[in-house]
Order: sequence, then C-alpha cells, then structure tokens
Amino acid sequence: MRDAAAGDRSVAVVFAGWLNVNIPRQGATAREFLVDPLHADVVVFGTFVPRNYDHRRQPDCADGGGDCLLANVAALRPIRTALAPMLSFRELQKTFRATPHFATIEAEYARRFKAAGNNWPNIAGTSIFAPLLGSKALSVLREIHGYSEGLKLLEAQESARRRRYDRVVWSRVEYNWLAPHPPLSLMPECYVWVPRPQFGMAIDDGHAVLSRAAADTYFRRWEYLLWPGMLARAPLRFWATQPPEDLLAFVIAEANLSVAHFAMTAALPCCGAAGHCFKTECHHAPVYATRARGHEPFGEARPPAADGRGARWVVKGKYKYELMENWRHAAALGCPGARFALTGKRYGEARLSIGETIETGGACARAERASYPPGEEERRNPPVQLVVRVPVPREARITPHLSGGLVAPLTTAARGGAAPLRGGGGGRGRARRQLERGARRRFDGVAVPWFCPAHASGFWPADAGDGAPVAAAGFCAETAENDEGDCERGAQGGWAAGWASARGILTLADCVDACRRCARCNFVSLSFRPFHEECMWFHACPRFPRDLRTVPTAPDMVTVDVRRT
Repeated sequence: MRDAAAGDRSVAVVFAGWLNVNIPRQGATAREFLVDPLHADVVVFGTFVPRNYDHRRQPDCADGGGDCLLANVAALRPIRTALAPMLSFRELQKTFRATPHFATIEAEYARRFKAAGNNWPNIAGTSIFAPLLGSKALSVLREIHGYSEGLKLLEAQESARRRRYDRVVWSRVEYNWLAPHPPLSLMPECYVWVPRPQFGMAIDDGHAVLSRAAADTYFRRWEYLLWPGMLARAPLRFWATQPPEDLLAFVIAEANLSVAHFAMTAALPCCGAAGHCFKTECHHAPVYATRARGHEPFGEARPPAADGRGARWVVKGKYKYELMENWRHAAALGCPGARFALTGKRYGEARLSIGETIETGGACARAERASYPPGEEERRNPPVQLVVRVPVPREARITPHLSGGLVAPLTTAARGGAAPLRGGGGGRGRARRQLERGARRRFDGVAVPWFCPAHASGFWPADAGDGAPVAAAGFCAETAENDEGDCERGAQGGWAAGWASARGILTLADCVDACRRCARCNFVSLSFRPFHEECMWFHACPRFPRDLRTVPTAPDMVTVDVRRT
C-alpha cells in the first residue's frame, strides 16, 4: 500500500514539553519505532528556559531563545514545530491566583500540610498544582500547559490541511523506544489506550493513543484546572492532595471514556550528560539482538558483548519496573511467531494472560466507562488489553525473562525447530549446555534470542541423560532478605538477580554459575518476578524435586540441582 505523503496522513503524533532533556539519538528511536510504523505526522511544541527566567537557572541557549534545542529533536522531522519560553513560577502564580477557586484549594493544602506536621508524603512529591503546591522542583503545571499548547498546534496543522486527523498519539519526547509500536488497527477508537500503570498509579500519563474526539479531553486539562466549576466535580481534598495521574484518570471518567491497556515497548532513559531531568535514579536491563535487526537498536545501549548467548546490549532506564515490564514486551516481539493480540478477560479469572483472544470489531462491546478512583482490578486488568502473544510448546514453560508484563503465553504443539530440548547422552555437562546454547540454535534457519520459549523450549533442561530431573518448578525454602550467606560454612543464602544484581545474574545460567563459585551451594532457586528477584542458594534441598514450595506472586520460580549440570 502506498505510504501517505506528509501532511496527508490520518495519524498525528504530538510531543510537547521541555526540549532540554535527555532525548535518545535526537528522537531517532521514536521515529523508527513509533512514527514510521504508524505512518504519522509529527507535531512538536517545545519549551525552553529563556534569559532572566530565574536567577538560579541559566538560559538553555546562549542567545536566550530556544532555537538551539531544535537539534535535540532533529531526527523526528516534525511537520510543524513551535517554541515558547517556559512558564515561570510567578507567571503560574499570577494565572491561578486570578481564578476565583484557587485560593480555596491553596487554603485546603495549607491546612492539611499544617495538620500533617510536615509528614504528609505528597508534600515532597507530585501534586496537580506543583510547583505552586507541593515541591517547587516539579513542573506539573508547566507540563499540563504544554499539552494544551500541543493541541493548539495540532489544530493549526489541521486547519492548514483542511482536515482533522482520525487518530492522535501523545508521547513523551524523551522515551527510548525498544521495539515497534502496536498497529492502530488493533487499538479500537472506542478506548483511550495507555500503557499499564506501574504500582500505585491511577493511570500511566506518558503515552496515549486517542480518537480525535478523546484528544480534546486528554489535552485540555489546563483549561479544566482554570474552570471555576471544577471544585464542584470532586472533593476539595482531591484538588489539594492528588498527583497528576489522578487528574488524568478523573477527567477521562468525567468524559465517559473507556480505558484499555497495551504492551508498551519504550522506557524513559536515565539522565544523560546532555539535558536535565528531575529523577537521577538509573537501572539497566540486558538486551539481546533479535532476528528482526542486525544493528544496534537502542539509543541508551553499551556496545555488544560476547557472553555465549549472542550479541548483547545493556539498555538503561529511569524507572525500574517500567523498564522491566516494557523490556519484556520488546524482547518477546523478537521471538518466532510473536505478535500483538487483542485479548479480553475471562470474568472470574484473575490474570489476563489466560484471557481469550477477541476480534477487533467485538472489542468495543466490552467497553466499560472508566471510574474514579479506579479499583485495583480495573487499574491493572481492564476488560480489554493488547498483549504480546508468544507461542509456547505444550511441553515448555515460558521463560522467566518473559514472564510478567503484558506477555501472554500461547500454547502450541511443538514442531520442527521449536521442539523441546531433552536430555539423552552426555551426562554431566549436558544440562549446562542446554542452559547456555539458546542463541546458537536456529529457528527456520534464523538465529533467535536464547530466551524465546518456542525456540529454547522452556527454561530448564529435562534431565542430564539418566532420566532424573535436573530442575523443577518451585523453591527449596525461604531465605533471609539481603543475606548472601556463608559459602564456606553456611547452609543457604541469596544474591540479587535481574536489574539490581551486582553479580550480573541476568539468566538461569548466571545463577547456576554463581552457585558453582560458592563451595557450599548445591541447589539454586530463581525468580525474576518483581519483589522476588533473587538467586537463592542451598546446601541441601530435601523437598527437591517433588515437594518444592510455591508462591502465587512468583510463578516462574525454578530450582536446579547444580551438582547434575
């Protein structure tokens, strides 16, 4: 099908906000994995710190303007761009104190602050009206103002082309995209599509796929906050205390819109040498080259390293669980047969990963008006989600690196190159080779990542050649938190695994190798699930293999008899 010419497309991607932030490769990852797959026009509203903005802040550009920051988004190749000075604290204060209702909100905030005795958690964190209320280091109101200006710029482009866009995508300009965005054909317009929110958030406000009508609601939160009638729409406590994600969830519910989640494939990068950001926390994840690309695909990545499983990069991210979950989505898409799939929850079952696949045309029949505040089930598992389906042989288990997030196993019959690995000859060392050979095997003649379940057939070998099991689901026993144990005289211990691992334990093979370097270690139990990311070691495991313990929050937990590998 012929690609529509720029300016004549039905989709627009809007970026808005401060441009002196860490934007990976000048927006090249967003162009490659977001804009181009959607055949979209790009609209950028950027702000900059001007001269005399604040005595503590230097201007972003030497001439006091913002033109020098356009180089930061050069790879996006926007069809329309606008720059404006960042609103100062005094300008924000003047704007809101001119409204008839802000004084009431300000007084409620002060009352609650005094009553809390400076121990109110949100005082140092985000609030809807930061920096006027709450932390002065935050720019929540400036960001909300940027959404409004981004919509005005979009409307100007629509006026110039004499046609409204059918779909509008909002995204943070500093996202590091790891894999292609889902096709909009799988994202019905009757929903506001957002990434699944992280723990404690009402909704994720970093990215959204919207109908053109829903975009008016999504981008006009600034106008909503200036409207005196807003006080009557929610308790005063809400306006004085809640974070900006709750404001978004609230206005979506007010507009009678429905929310659906999709498997996001981008993460916010760490603060780099260029640009600024509020949070300096930084985490990393291993990324293996996939069959889909033969070049370095990630903006914030170190050069590839040889580790026995193929070319590997390390991608960094600001928020740990965002990076963990969205990396899994991107990684799963590199597996043979993986695809995005629209799924509906089977009522009475807790997790979407066992949901039924539904047709796009029938998805809107499941649309439910969003509520505020959202319940825990609604917040994490709405009736419709767009997941990554990964084929898994019946004899296999999904790998720990892909368990979690919106990665849903699709059980298939094993065939051809996807046949499960089994023991059979070789004895000692056979199981170890099965743990490590992943990327060296091939599927349909193409090398694929070691973690793909349809390729590597589960994530542990069946036996060492004598029929006795080498590994089994579950764990030996509980271990003390943050206690590595004594490898000379101890009975058990544990090492952090995954993103926080100081020992580089990123795979089951890494956990087994760590055990071999510990004299008292004979068994290991491993999980990569949040709050269970640990490689636990044991001198003895009487429960192995038939009576291992399990925990519902770590279904990927596996125990290996290291002596037999």
